[in-house]
Amino acid sequence: MSEEIRTHLEMQTDANIAAGMTPDEALYAAQRDFGGVDQVKERYRDERRPRWLEDSFRDLRHSVRALLRERAFSATVLAIFALCVAANVAIFSVVDEILLRPLPFPEPLGVYSVYNSYPKAGFDGGTSVPHFLERSREITTFAESAAYRTNWRTVGERGSSRGIESMATTSGFFSLLGTNAALGRTYTDGETAIGNADVVVLSDEFWRSRFNADPAVLGKTLRIDDVPYTVIGVMPASFRFPTKHPLVWTPLVFTNDERTDLYRHADSIDMFVRLRPGVSVAQVQIQLDELNRRTLKLDPFAKMVVEGAGYHPVIRSLHTVMVDGIRPILLLLQAGAFFLLLIGAVNLANLFMVRSVGRAREYSVRRALGAGSARLGRSLVLETILLSVTGGAVGLGIGLAALRETIRYFNSRLPFEVPVQPDWTVCIVTLAGSVLTGLLLSVPVLWQSLRGNLTESLSAESRSGTTTRSVQSFRQGLIIAQIALAFVLLSGTGFLSLSLSKVLSVNPGFRPQNVLTGMVALPDFRFPEAKRTSIVLRISERIRGLPGVSSSGIATPLPFTWSGGAAIAFKNHKLTDEEKAQPHAVISVAGDYFNALGVPLVKGRYLSDSDVEAGRKVCVVDANFAQRYWPKGDALGGGITTDSSPNAEFDTIVGIVGSVKQLDLADEKDFGMIYLPFEKSQTTAMIALRTTGDPDSLGATLSKAVAEVDPDLAAYDVKPMTSRIDGSLSGRRLSLGIAGLYAGVSLLLATIGIYGVLAYTVAQRRREIGVRMALGARPDQILRMVLGSGLRMLAFSLPAGAIGAVLIGRVMAGFLYGVSPTHVGVLAAAGGVLAVAATAACLIPARRAAQVAPAEALRTT
Repeated sequence: MSEEIRTHLEMQTDANIAAGMTPDEALYAAQRDFGGVDQVKERYRDERRPRWLEDSFRDLRHSVRALLRERAFSATVLAIFALCVAANVAIFSVVDEILLRPLPFPEPLGVYSVYNSYPKAGFDGGTSVPHFLERSREITTFAESAAYRTNWRTVGERGSSRGIESMATTSGFFSLLGTNAALGRTYTDGETAIGNADVVVLSDEFWRSRFNADPAVLGKTLRIDDVPYTVIGVMPASFRFPTKHPLVWTPLVFTNDERTDLYRHADSIDMFVRLRPGVSVAQVQIQLDELNRRTLKLDPFAKMVVEGAGYHPVIRSLHTVMVDGIRPILLLLQAGAFFLLLIGAVNLANLFMVRSVGRAREYSVRRALGAGSARLGRSLVLETILLSVTGGAVGLGIGLAALRETIRYFNSRLPFEVPVQPDWTVCIVTLAGSVLTGLLLSVPVLWQSLRGNLTESLSAESRSGTTTRSVQSFRQGLIIAQIALAFVLLSGTGFLSLSLSKVLSVNPGFRPQNVLTGMVALPDFRFPEAKRTSIVLRISERIRGLPGVSSSGIATPLPFTWSGGAAIAFKNHKLTDEEKAQPHAVISVAGDYFNALGVPLVKGRYLSDSDVEAGRKVCVVDANFAQRYWPKGDALGGGITTDSSPNAEFDTIVGIVGSVKQLDLADEKDFGMIYLPFEKSQTTAMIALRTTGDPDSLGATLSKAVAEVDPDLAAYDVKPMTSRIDGSLSGRRLSLGIAGLYAGVSLLLATIGIYGVLAYTVAQRRREIGVRMALGARPDQILRMVLGSGLRMLAFSLPAGAIGAVLIGRVMAGFLYGVSPTHVGVLAAAGGVLAVAATAACLIPARRAAQVAPAEALRTT
């Protein structure tokens, strides 16, 4: 460019000389006509490249240097931002995978679950075989339908077998999910018929572990429950049905009994369907209701289930059904994480505003040197975005590192598997959110720094030592908002803590301390019904004699494992239709079960092993059951049955025991329990031992004793009863733990925020304070002045926080047990904790202000 300009000037000079000028006059005229060389170069550069980009890079370098000079400020901002982002990343990763993403198979939005609902009886079932067959055949809006049933199966030869999770499905299961076998094939309709269902499809995991990924596995035999099955296929490694993790799939065979009308409400399978294109859920529901009206004529329980239980079929999105149980907890924790981010953002906004006041002189100098408002604004925005993006990136790394622990804590409650790996969606959302937060944080800084005449503001600051009243009010407003938000999180944690405390104080109806539990599988192929009762009694007798065992018993199921319900009929006792439809837990017991568990006898007697051996038709009911149906106290001698056949025999009630919580300490829907002598149809025996010492120390002894009864038997899932109860509380403890972490961080941020504002205010008003003290103000007056400023902010924030806490408490009502969202004790405790923390944060700068030396303060400029 310089060469071109020199050539141009030479050519113009030569032209001027040719026109009659002297060489000096010609050069001067050429330079005058051309203009300033440097200005021309600058204008040419501006035309040839994007000037704003160059300026932005220059501002970015300036911002980086400024932030590196202020290491303490930068480190504080990054720490706060990274901590808040990490909490959101760890929770949002789970929320994204469980609630936001579609299910992991082709076209999942068209897949729906169909099930039977009994709202008046208080439960939703699966689907019965007759209903599945009718709906699959007659609902024209279904493009495909399938059913499945999960269970544990024993795989392998005797002496080397193990239990695995298995899934029996109809032939349309795989095609509906849009997946085929990676090796071989899946089964056909003909292979789901009785006597022809001896084929099996393996998962990729089982194929690799059991058959060492042998490609010649097709046609080989795998013994399942001692029955030979032929391997016909291996599924892809990516295939997983979200709710379960089966290792093998076998054909689902419907027995002739299951197809009869007596089994219309034996909801033993799960049904899901794919809708035809263009079909709405409302259209399907109309067809389901119409089919239901027609088939009620065939239903022997029609009056009972419709009028008494409110029975009707329901169709809902498969994804919605799967995540229903975990959705409220995840949304609650995500809301808490967002509140934490909001508190952090308010804290950071205050920090940025305090910093900008300290840089007022720098901004004035830069504007005096020609920097416009746009240039200064761009510099401020770049600084906040640089810090927010860096903090977001650090928080993203911490959050992803914490994801493994988050999933581990959630694991028992998640409906399906969540991959522990970085996800692009989470990364993009986090970084985009960081940029947006940086932009929002820059707004109050721009408002404070660029409005009005900065030179006058700086002069005013030099004279009085204070910022403008509007800036102070805005910063104090931010602190009030921050304390109010911290109040909400502290109150939410208090609600959850008190709720858990009340749940823990609930009497489960038995004494779980010093009780060891375990399970023993009794599969049909090894223990036919004719021998099953005797083997159970032998197990009971053997474990009763173990050293350190005071009593033992067997039941299926044990409390806090699972629960099965059944409707009942009474002998000489008329029920309403609603009472007929109520489900009651039915438990089979043997040995000294009630004493082993510590269930008190209210009236009559316990069941005994002689009842089991003789096959007596007797039973024991709990106090809730007896009070419900025999309020006058004459339950003993009554006859009941869970058999729905016309010639059912009735069981005579010989005892009444205390009511026991079966699944959840907070469950108040206790319709009552029925205890029967151990039935030979049971394929699982659950053991309970009352020990004289630590129950954990007898785990190996129990397993050995069971194996001594029969080498093919093995005790599994051996754990103390207290561990089972703790497992039922995992969701509550998880929510409380994370909420407590949020509340602790928010309290820390609020304390730092109020301390920072007051400390900076004292530093800025140091000269003013010196003047006041020189004019006669006492240290205690200065202390009260500064302390009063902080306490006024606290006084405004507590009522606002209390209102927010009550609103949040109402939203959390479904999580709380025995706690009102307006619980005065919780609100008072949260307010008290905040008041103490805020007062402590106020005292430090207040004492510092009271110790200001007037002469030294007046000497400062």
